[in-house]
Amino acid sequence: MVSAALAREYPGLNGSVDAGVFAAMPGATLEPELPSEPPREIRIVSPELYNFTTIKHMAINLLRSAPGKDSLRLRRKVAAWDDDFLARLIAA
Repeated sequence: MVSAALAREYPGLNGSVDAGVFAAMPGATLEPELPSEPPREIRIVSPELYNFTTIKHMAINLLRSAPGKDSLRLRRKVAAWDDDFLARLIAA
């Protein structure tokens, strides 16, 4: 039986194929070709991203230093909603 891929590539093949005839075909192999892997991309991290990370760490440290037993998530929300709370965080 001929696979669908071989039938598309060699339209003259119908049914079973003799191994000798198949081996004589140019470029014919019995094993399927696996697609080659694309080259890995090299990611270059820009220095600006380090600045944002540093600012984010500083903001989280300020939120952690706030008094009270509220969660970090709630402190972040309150700091976004309440300008007085935000000013107290920055001043502390």
